[in-house]
Amino acid sequence: MELIGAFTPGVPLPSIGKNKNLWFTITVTSADVTDLYEEKIEGDKYFFKDEWLPLKIWKEIIWIKG
Repeated sequence: MELIGAFTPGVPLPSIGKNKNLWFTITVTSADVTDLYEEKIEGDKYFFKDEWLPLKIWKEIIWIKG
């Protein structure tokens, strides 16, 4: 087996690399990419940019086979 790539210290498999059939890389790392939002909802209104706005509510049917 032939492999060209780069290893991360402490990880037994290559993080990025290629062989004669494919290229591969990591797609998820330990980077902080989460955004946190606090929602304020009262009754049928939500708070956005210093004002209360009406919620838009609709029903949606999800069809399941079987």
